[in-house]
Amino acid sequence: MLLTRSSEYGIELMLFLLKQESDKFIPLNQISAGTKLSYHFLGKISQILVKAGLLKAYRGPNGGVALNRAPNEITLFDIISAIEGTSFLHQCILRPERCSEDNPCQIHHIWTQISNDIQNVFYNITIDTLLNKPEV
Repeated sequence: MLLTRSSEYGIELMLFLLKQESDKFIPLNQISAGTKLSYHFLGKISQILVKAGLLKAYRGPNGGVALNRAPNEITLFDIISAIEGTSFLHQCILRPERCSEDNPCQIHHIWTQISNDIQNVFYNITIDTLLNKPEV
């Protein structure tokens, strides 16, 4: 499983906001300039994250987006599942359209364990944890 570009943008957006003054709304054009991410794509992703309750938005000349919850309460799972839905964790990588518990492919049981492990990681990593990790 690889993250989609949408999920990558969502994570980068949230990390960028975390680095800003708390409770300050940051305009999308400023986020786009600071992250080098597409302004229009950021608009779509931010709408999804606002709808999921992870961001709050304010319209107008001083408008923009801001975190809606404390950074230690926002997990990678929150961000990715808001954008992708939750099926991304359970979809088989070999035969996603035909694989199931009743009709498993050759790697179904192995992938089930791996995806459960990945899900646990996503549940336990908050964005503030990511920001405090040294880059490699």
